[in-house]
Amino acid sequence: MRTNELNLKNRLVSMLLDHAIMTIFIFLLEVPMMVIRIMSLAHSKVPLPGAFLRLSLYDIIVFSLFFNKDLFQGQSIGKRILGFQVFNNKTGEPAAPLRCLVRNFTILLWPVEVVATFVNKERRIGDYIAGTRLGYHDSGVEARPKRIAMIACFPVAVCFTYVVWFGLNHSSLITSTGFTLATRKAWNPTVATAIINAAPPASTNTQPSIAAR
Repeated sequence: MRTNELNLKNRLVSMLLDHAIMTIFIFLLEVPMMVIRIMSLAHSKVPLPGAFLRLSLYDIIVFSLFFNKDLFQGQSIGKRILGFQVFNNKTGEPAAPLRCLVRNFTILLWPVEVVATFVNKERRIGDYIAGTRLGYHDSGVEARPKRIAMIACFPVAVCFTYVVWFGLNHSSLITSTGFTLATRKAWNPTVATAIINAAPPASTNTQPSIAAR
């Protein structure tokens, strides 16, 4: 007999299953783009550094699907398999699409969220932010799908994905540029020559040896 309290083991399995399913799904959608990039780089006379890792609008849309995995009735594929559902913590009704989206923004802190699950099986960090909780699916508590809200969540997720990518790319660009400039400066022939000339001359032993005395 199943109780209303979530089992920690099933909760962790749900998180891992969701992560695995979405990773495989996104990877399959990215395969055509990876093939196009490989062919483009193969025919490019001067391939740009990091060109393979640059994201296009297609990539951003695909990666944003990860945040939208619970939009339909608060159930992702993994949650449907295990019988879980995201609910509004106050009303007990299936969580609205926007709440499910906000809840999944903290997926970026996925390892931290896994640790938080050990503290509270029903609510991880994203649930506290979105005002939601996880529970068993109740067939008696059904709500009409909010299609307009679901559609509105897609551009929001795309914008959030772009902001995250831009922030990570911008910070890595600054770090990479600083390292490159420092490396070039260190290996600059003029600087190297100045360092060599500034070094003290090697000391020579002018005292006669005992055998020569």
